[in-house]
Amino acid sequence: MHKEQKFLNSFPLASSENVQQYALKTPNGTYIKVSTSAHTLLQAADSGLTFAEIATIMSKQQGKHIAVRDVAVAYENLVREIASPTNSSPTRLTGFWFTWTILSELLVNKIGQRLTKAFSLVGAILLLIFTTSALSYFLLQPGAWRFTPSLTSFALLLLAFFFHEVGHATALLSFGGNPGGIGFAAYWIVPVFFSDVTAGWQLPRLERIVVALGGIYFHMIICAAYAMLYLITKWEPLHAAVVAILVSSLFTLLPVFKMDGYWITSDLLGVTNLDRQRVTVLRYFWRKLNGRSAKALPWPMPITIAVLAYTFLSVITASYFLIQGITLRWPHLIAYPSLILDLLQRLTTKVDTLSFAFLEQLIMETYIVLAIIFALFWFVRTGSHLFKRWWFMQQRPNVSRL
Repeated sequence: MHKEQKFLNSFPLASSENVQQYALKTPNGTYIKVSTSAHTLLQAADSGLTFAEIATIMSKQQGKHIAVRDVAVAYENLVREIASPTNSSPTRLTGFWFTWTILSELLVNKIGQRLTKAFSLVGAILLLIFTTSALSYFLLQPGAWRFTPSLTSFALLLLAFFFHEVGHATALLSFGGNPGGIGFAAYWIVPVFFSDVTAGWQLPRLERIVVALGGIYFHMIICAAYAMLYLITKWEPLHAAVVAILVSSLFTLLPVFKMDGYWITSDLLGVTNLDRQRVTVLRYFWRKLNGRSAKALPWPMPITIAVLAYTFLSVITASYFLIQGITLRWPHLIAYPSLILDLLQRLTTKVDTLSFAFLEQLIMETYIVLAIIFALFWFVRTGSHLFKRWWFMQQRPNVSRL
């Protein structure tokens, strides 16, 4: 037995599963879910028991003979899974191909401690009154929803997203948790900020929901501040930033992508790794419809139905946004070669023709074109993956163990 391995940093995971699961914090700060039997095995090993002693105890508990070799193999497999490369980085996030921590854990804690009053009862009431009043007055103005984006408004939007992540970290601090760093990342094609609040797994489900909502809460506060400044100064980038924040907040609350809405839905249902459970649920019902045996799902029937509904809703929503996005932005892709030719002509004639307005248009159009290309790539890759899975299931013989 590897006496140097220690995995005692674990706790019961608050979920709606029929069987108690545990969350295990790995040495590098990531969290993984383990079953009760795996948790018991790790605890016994960490307490200093030999594999032979563990096998004897498990044999008595389960009423059948458990071989020492089976215990040793199970333990080594657990250790290998915990040390897997997929768990190698606490900031390894699905869909993020680039991450850069810009605020250390220490600095995030110092900033967050000064803002925790925003989550006190009095502080929350006052801030919500301010936010509601400012945004209501802004939206009552003529042409409130007009949108004239610029690089300046985009910079203001990024600043708001930074405070969004501060909101997550501050909410975690208000419940006694310890947030990690805040950084900059690329989520597929979208530049975003991220906050390491994985320590929130140790909280009850209701408090985890508040942590997930903490980002939107701070997002709306800075949005209200922008709105008030716009009403005073009439500076157009502030107006565009307010509209962009409101629209992006609604998008963030959609549970389709791994953003705030996803984590809120996951905690409301008490289903961890909700995005992976979509395939599990579909596979279960597919096997049932084809008269095959299927492993029982780990949740009560109402939760199972909710996960199934979430699966269909997420597929329909993602498809709608994909089709609408490509349909509305397709003319930009068609016109992009002409824009590149215009750039080449400007470069080969007079340098002073490269105005700021032209460069701004070039950057925005390039971003839109890259987004369209990525969306098409995602659609083809996902469709190919689903077709392969369907074809594999069709080729399997329709037999089941009696």
